[in-house]
Amino acid sequence: MYYTTQVTGGFQADLNNQVVETFQPSTNVIQEYLTFNDLPALGSSPQSVRSRFSSIYGTNPDGIALNNETYFSAVQPPITVQYGHYCYKNVGTVQYVNRPTDINPNVILAQDTLTNNTNEPFTTTITLTGSWTKSSTVTSSTTTGLKITTKLSIKKVFEIGGEVSFSTTIGSSEATSETFTVSKAVTVTVPAQSRRNIQLTAKIARESADFSAPITVDGYFGANFPRRVGPGGHYFWFNPARDVLNATSGTLRGTVTNVSSFDFQTVVQPAYSLLAEQQEALESAISGDPSEEQLKQIQQTIGL
Repeated sequence: MYYTTQVTGGFQADLNNQVVETFQPSTNVIQEYLTFNDLPALGSSPQSVRSRFSSIYGTNPDGIALNNETYFSAVQPPITVQYGHYCYKNVGTVQYVNRPTDINPNVILAQDTLTNNTNEPFTTTITLTGSWTKSSTVTSSTTTGLKITTKLSIKKVFEIGGEVSFSTTIGSSEATSETFTVSKAVTVTVPAQSRRNIQLTAKIARESADFSAPITVDGYFGANFPRRVGPGGHYFWFNPARDVLNATSGTLRGTVTNVSSFDFQTVVQPAYSLLAEQQEALESAISGDPSEEQLKQIQQTIGL
C-alpha cells in the first residue's frame, strides 16, 4: 500500500510507509460515513472515481473501496477498512442570522362587559382569563442534496420568545406548539346607567432567524490495481476525496421561526351611557332623518 504525495486530512506517510494520524480539533456537529449512493449528489459516480484513479496512476484499478463498501473487482475485505482509512460527510457549526421581528401590538385575548342599570355608580373587581399559543417551526435543505440521517440540533435564543430547540431531520419541516393561559384582575368603576368594556390584550411577536452550516466531505478512497503502480510501485493506493470527487462541499440552509405573546395588559374602555345607547338604537330603527314628531317620541320613550 502507499499514499499519494498530496496526502491531506490529517494523514501523513513516513519513510517506512507507515501512516501516522494527526488529530485536530473538529467543529463538526454531525459526521457520517460517505457511501457510494451519495456520489450523485457530489456530481460523481463509482465509474468517475475509478477514472480519476486511472488518470492519476495511468492504469485502470481493478476495484475501488469507500469505507466498508467496494465497487468493481475490489479486494475483500475493503482495503479502506483493512487500513483504517475512512471517508466522511460532515456538517459543521450552525450559524444564525436574525431577521427583523414582526410585532402585532394589540391583540385581544379576552374581554368582558360590565353594565350598571342603577342610578348609582358601583365598583367591582373582575378577572379576565385568556389563552395564547407559542408556536415554533424549522425548515432546512442542503445545496448538495447529500442525505444526512443524523438529526441536526437547532438551538436559537430569541430576544422575546426565549429558546427554541429542535432535533430535526435535514431536508424536512417540523413544528411544535404549546398553549398557555394568562389571567389578570382589574378593579373597575361603572358610572350610573352606563356600561364599560374591559379587555385583556397582548403583543404578539414573530421572530425568525436564517441558519446555515458548511457541509464537507473528507477522508480517503482506496483503489487496488492489477499491477504495481505509482512511486515505489504498490498495488494499493489511497487518495483524498478531493482528488477523486467532482465536489466535496456544500451548505445546509434553513429557517427557524418562533411566535409568542408578551406584555399582557388589562384595558378599561371609557364608560358608555345606556341612555345614549338606547337613543342610537331608536334612531337607527327609523330610516332617513327623523321628523320633529319622531324625535319627541324617542325622547319620551327614553324618559328625556
